[in-house]
Amino acid sequence: MTIASLLLTATVWYAPTTTTMAQLTRNAGGVRGRGNDRAAKPRFLSEKEESFSFSYATGVFSEESSAGDTSAKSHKTSNGSTSSKSGKQGDRYNAEIGIQFSGCDYELTFSFNHDESLPVPTNPEQCNPAVQPSDIASDGLPYFAPRIAEYPFSNKIYEATGLASHSLDFNPCGHPPMGIFDGPHYDSHFYTKSATVREKWTCAQPPGAPICTPQVQETASGRAFFNIATIFGTDNALSNMPLKFECDVEAAVPKQGTHCWDFATNPDSVSDWSDPVLIMGSYDADIAFLEPMYPRSFVTGDTNNSYNANVVYEGQTIETLPKEYSIDYIASTGRTTIVLKGTRAACDI
Repeated sequence: MTIASLLLTATVWYAPTTTTMAQLTRNAGGVRGRGNDRAAKPRFLSEKEESFSFSYATGVFSEESSAGDTSAKSHKTSNGSTSSKSGKQGDRYNAEIGIQFSGCDYELTFSFNHDESLPVPTNPEQCNPAVQPSDIASDGLPYFAPRIAEYPFSNKIYEATGLASHSLDFNPCGHPPMGIFDGPHYDSHFYTKSATVREKWTCAQPPGAPICTPQVQETASGRAFFNIATIFGTDNALSNMPLKFECDVEAAVPKQGTHCWDFATNPDSVSDWSDPVLIMGSYDADIAFLEPMYPRSFVTGDTNNSYNANVVYEGQTIETLPKEYSIDYIASTGRTTIVLKGTRAACDI
């Protein structure tokens, strides 16, 4: 959930693609994706079991476009998995994406290493956007600004899972609710729409704030943040979200969506926050993202950490929503792996 501060004045995209920084600035919503959305006619895999992976050190998927990358090295394992690696630089997280299919099930993985050069504030004033001039971190940004890296997924992943990209967002100062999530942490947004589509998700905003003015919107795109699907005949249960989820109208963020979660899962305080919390996003009565949110301490240090949870949705109509997710941190390698498991789209195997 990237509400990182109520006065967001700077954002940087550590986008490991061939896109130039000028293009990224023009896109404004992140790395340019494939432009797909759920309405696109899917092309499905014929294999019953298949897997492949992608390293953002290469900038390409080996199955689809690695022929033009002379530095890429691809290989297939005995079980049919394909991987691609290269010596190219540019991704601060050394991120890799993989997907495996078994029958009608998918298992999507995203792994990364926390970048120890990311800033961590040492006093509260560094996180106060009202303090001017802002205290600038070593990377040239205010401490309170989120550091965002969006990784577009391949058509193959999108068609199977309905997920268009993963945005790995590090918040040095955290974000509201204050006293709960205002510590250094990651927001892992798994978006259902590409950055190109989300570019149009705009709204009227309070002066200087990165959120939409609650419910006071004059455009269709702005009103869409507050058009949230509920299930008829229930006490406003949210459709395609877990039971007890509520949407925070003060957590509607342009180009992301309105953030919803079970408020009862909030830690008592930021110092008590140790395990991931699941957030989901809504835009125009549709699911905008699924977001595991976890403290920096979960993906750093000398102790292994592991978390997994099943997810059950009320009134589920989107078959591909993950039914289970896990996050594992291995201290010896500093590697964190996020796994989403679900049912692939329109599977008739």
